[in-house]
Amino acid sequence: MRRGFINGLLVGGILGTLVGLFTSPQMKPTPEKYLMGRTKKIGRRAGKIISEMTHDFRRIMKK
Repeated sequence: MRRGFINGLLVGGILGTLVGLFTSPQMKPTPEKYLMGRTKKIGRRAGKIISEMTHDFRRIMKK
């Protein structure tokens, strides 16, 4: 239970950092097509990074 909690804290902290990096404080008006394409790319990139980080943390915690 303790490991799961620690893993959750670490992954949650990284997730929060990634969200802070990829979002800007003020959204300027942009065309809908541009915004949709950009958010999909950011989502895919963030998903890959998160899955890699989760895998690495699990591997490190096993040692």
